[in-house]
Amino acid sequence: MTFQILSKAKPDDLLRYESLVAVDITHKNVLHYAVINKCKELIVRLIELDADHSQLRKQKDTKGKLPQAYDDAQLFTSLFVT
Repeated sequence: MTFQILSKAKPDDLLRYESLVAVDITHKNVLHYAVINKCKELIVRLIELDADHSQLRKQKDTKGKLPQAYDDAQLFTSLFVT
């Protein structure tokens, strides 16, 4: 659900951090889904918003996978390096 909200959000829209770090039943967050759906612009923005806490990047799903683990083609590896 959060992914759907963010994909339709405009740059000036305000979203609470708690909304960004929400997880679904599989413990995936919006960054997991952005990587799975290969949404580079959204990934970049989420990583910027998460820079202080790294909560999005460090969230493991029920399979124990971080969002970066879903980047099978390693298209976004450089984005996750901080």
